Parts: sequence; structure tokens; C-alpha cells
Amino acid sequence: MLQVEDIHASYGAGAVLFGVSLEVKKDEVVCLLGRNGVGKSTILKTIMNLVTPGSGHIRFKGEEITGKRTDKIAKRGLGYVPEDRDIFSTLTVLDNLKMAEVASKKPNREKALEYFPILRTLLDQEGESLSGGEQQMLAIARAVTAGSDLMMLDEPSEGLAPVIREDLKEVLTELAKEMPILLVEQNLQMTLDLANRIYIIVNGGVAFVGTPQEMEESKAVEKYLML
Repeated sequence: MLQVEDIHASYGAGAVLFGVSLEVKKDEVVCLLGRNGVGKSTILKTIMNLVTPGSGHIRFKGEEITGKRTDKIAKRGLGYVPEDRDIFSTLTVLDNLKMAEVASKKPNREKALEYFPILRTLLDQEGESLSGGEQQMLAIARAVTAGSDLMMLDEPSEGLAPVIREDLKEVLTELAKEMPILLVEQNLQMTLDLANRIYIIVNGGVAFVGTPQEMEESKAVEKYLML
């Protein structure tokens, strides 16, 4: 469903990605692992054209989306939840979801609230008043409301309490039954529990790709992720 081929990208004069290629097929969860600063978040931003690729190709549902406007990519059905969540902090939960509806060709607020029923009790609260876990729920719910066909999430468990992280993992497990997911995640156990395939990113390139079992058997974690 999503193909990234030989992408190079830079921040100004500083090159960050060096020929990254990856694929997310229908009905699978693909996770990107790597140390901080190796380019994982930049991969997602480049797919959304928040960072313009210097070369390479990105295709989504068979269509070339390389360099297309970010809003056009989103309307095509590519959902993106950034690491900072990027909710509208002064708007209510309901208005945040309504904003997602405005930007969508096939909004589905009810499905989002089925995944996160607690948000039904918070519809009148402003985003800035929510806990970190509730803000993360809202960020994902907003992408679901927008009618995404594939979800990209950047460090969704970062800063969450263990019990909230477990709740999030259950939701992502259910969400994966509805759509493929591209996940950047530092929590190794969550990655192993969710992923069908794992890419390890090292210094802006792909150092390993395989199933969780293949990763464990190859000792890729010890080789690429341990200090």
C-alpha cells in the first residue's frame, strides 16, 4: 500500500536520509526502530512532504505522492500522528474532531469514539486540559476521524504511564485490524508485540529488515541498538 524507494532528504545543508527504502503492505504493522536522531521521524515527515525529499519515490495506493502538498496526501487517506501530537490545544475535543472532518473526504467520527470511548466524556474539554494519555488518544482519534486508510504514528507511547501504554497497545492492535500501520516506537516490547515487520534505522539508512523473530535470531538489537 505504501512504497518508499531510495529516499534521500536533508535539513538545509545537513543530509539526514541516505537511500531509505521500505514498504507497508495491506493488513500489516511495520515498525521503525533506531536510536534517537537516526532519521526515523524524518522518514515519516518526508512521506508527508513536511520534509521535501531530494530524490527517490514515494507511492501510496499505487499513486506517486512524492513532493505533493501535505494536505493532498492526507486527503488521499494517509493519516499521520506526529510525536508532539499537534492537537489544537485551545479547541475542545469535539472541535478537534470536527477539524479532522473538514479536511476529510470520508470522515468517521463515530469509529474514532468507538476506539476511544473515554473521549465521549471529554468532548467539551479543551485539548490543553487533557492528560498526556488523553492527548495521545485525541491525536489518534483525529486521524481515525479523517478516514485514514493507513496510519503513521511517531513515538505514540513516549511519556505515557505503563498502564496507559498497555491501553494504547490494545487500541493499536484493534486499529491494525482495520488498516495498516507504520509505527516509529522506542519501546521494544511494544514493537515486538505489534509488528509484522521491523526496519532498524542506523545513521539515516536501513541496517536491518525482517520479522520480530528474525530480528531476535539475528541479534540485530544487540548489534545496532545497544550502546
